[in-house]
Order: sequence, then structure tokens, then C-alpha cells
Amino acid sequence: MNTSYGAPGGPAPRARPVVVMTGASTGIGQAAARAMLAARGDARPARLIIGARDPAAVQIALAAAARDAGVRCDVCALDLASLASIAAFVDQVGTLLGDRQIDAVVGNAGIQTTERVEWSADGHELTFAVNALANAALVWGLAPRLAPCARVIVTASGTHDPNDRGARRFGFRGGRYTSARALAAGQVEPGTSAVQAGRDRYATSKLCVLLLVREWARRRQGDAFVPLAYDPGLVPGTGLARDYPPLLKWAWHHVMPTVARLMPGASTKERSGDTLAWMATAPDFTPESGTYLQFDRTPAPAWEAIDNRDWASDLWHTCAALCAPALPAATTAS
Repeated sequence: MNTSYGAPGGPAPRARPVVVMTGASTGIGQAAARAMLAARGDARPARLIIGARDPAAVQIALAAAARDAGVRCDVCALDLASLASIAAFVDQVGTLLGDRQIDAVVGNAGIQTTERVEWSADGHELTFAVNALANAALVWGLAPRLAPCARVIVTASGTHDPNDRGARRFGFRGGRYTSARALAAGQVEPGTSAVQAGRDRYATSKLCVLLLVREWARRRQGDAFVPLAYDPGLVPGTGLARDYPPLLKWAWHHVMPTVARLMPGASTKERSGDTLAWMATAPDFTPESGTYLQFDRTPAPAWEAIDNRDWASDLWHTCAALCAPALPAATTAS
């Protein structure tokens, strides 16, 4: 399924950057999409192609913004828990763009599960599959269509860092990397409670994001794409709590947005979304490969383990092997 709206009569002018994006259904991602469509702040008006599980819902949310800006925006079906769906989305992007190239890829979608282990369509633990494996698959699938020095931005999180005091307040204890195969199999440390295991899976998946970004940066040659990571900060009210118990979910949406204003490292959907849009489209932003920024556009604090080359190599080759059946382009990564 593909839904198009915005500027009629063909593709947008070449001056507008082409951005392929996930995670625009709600929260930070939707705020970023609106910023790019409306050229809010430092963002340029962008030609968007958005992948979403519910394209109709995204159409309703963004149609007016695209129409008012006179910018074309396509929303295509995409289930990041399915490598076959990612492959189909990559093909759809190619059909929509023809010979046009992609200026930025924004991998903003993410999921957190608690109290139980869930599985992707390919039989991989869901948090790892959506937050880490899917981003690798999407980037490798789109790589042949990326413009020289295109920006590839993947949303990370301070929860990856065991030294992050804010994350520890919410029960996160940092990434617990073992091996990519073990993560895909949903293995957890013996004696870990179900709720803690869910937090650990999320934190570890965000550690994986940073390992992938740093490995892409190490392997980058010539005018290949520029990999970047982004920490939006603590942003209550987003869809991250969709799997929380009812009381905690209510507090996340109705209490925490007010309390968070007084907490270091906290942000709002609009502020974090504007920064994500700026990273994707601002013409005066010339980052170094592998840069990790936070919502205030300064370097994000990071655990030194994001530069663990053994972990990064294991993750890289495992992701390539897992992606290869659906996305043959992934085989070139290994």
C-alpha cells in the first residue's frame, strides 16, 4: 500500500532533499516529519517517503502539513519486524524515485517490550529485530540509491549507558551485549526478572545501534553515506510506553510530561523532532562520520563500549547473515 499527498503534478524540485524515514507515526518522528515538510526552524522542505505499519494513520496526521507546504509526501506500508516487508519497502522506494537519489535516511522507529518475549516474523527477538536488525537491513537495502555523502541517522538512547543516571532512575542498567546471535534468540541473564529483561533488551538494542553507526563510520570510503546517531533525550508522552502496564502508561502520558520539564536530559517531542529534522536536512550541518548528537545539538554522552570492535564486528556480520535471505545487498556488508 502506498499513499501520496502534497504537491500535485510529479516529483518535487531537486532543490528539496529526499528523505526516507521510519517512526513518523507519532511522537518525535511525527514532529520531525512536520518540521521537514513545513521547513520549520533550520530544516529545509523535504520530499518525504515514510514507511509505516499504518499508512492511513500517518496520512491523516501529515496530509495537511504536506498540502500547506506544497511538498510531496508518500507513505508506504512497512513492518520493521519483517525482513520481507523491508525488502518490499526498498523496492517501493525505488519505484517512487526512479533515478532520483536519497539525501537522508532517518531510522527513528523503535519498540520496547516488557514482561514477555515477543518475536519478529523471521523468528528473532522483537526488540533486537526492530531496533537494530531492521535499521541495518533498511540502510543496506537503500544504499545503492543514496546520494554521495547522504546522511543516515539512527535514533539511539542514553539507556545504552550503564553510567547514565537518568536512565538508571527508570530501571535501565545499560546494554548487556553478549553476542548478536544470543540477542536475536532472546537469551537473557539467568535470574533476571521479566520486566528487567525487557529493559535490558531495549538498552542493548540501542547499544547495537551505536555499534552499527560506529562500524559504518570505520568502513566508510570516499563519498559513501555519512552515518550518524541521535539521542532525543527523555521525552514522556511518546509511544515508547505502549507496552507498559495501564497505570505506568497513564503516568507516562499525563504526569511525566510535566515532571520531566524539571529533569536534566529531558526534552519535548517538538524540540527533539526539530533537531532530528535539522540533522537530516540542514544545509549548514556538516558532521563527521559516526557523530552522536543529542536533542540540544551537542555531542551526546556515550559509553566507551560503543567503540568495542569485537562487539561491532560480531553484530555487523551477524546482521548481514540474517538479512541476506531477504536483502541480497546485505551480503556485500560482510
